[in-house]
Amino acid sequence: MALQCSASRLNLEEDIAQLEARMSAVRHTGIGFSQAEILRAYAVQLHLKQIARLLRASRVETSRAIGEAEE
Repeated sequence: MALQCSASRLNLEEDIAQLEARMSAVRHTGIGFSQAEILRAYAVQLHLKQIARLLRASRVETSRAIGEAEE
């Protein structure tokens, strides 16, 4: 099953802020998790941030390319 999301609903900055808030909220409960699980969670968080940065950069490049093509 594929996840479908319209571009108008995509807000990377808000999504990253929500992810960081959730990670902060559960940080103190980490005692029940193994170190490997905690590191995996942080790795996922870092990868999601990197993907968001790449998407943002791609949007900027696309906007510039479209702007240059229209001139």
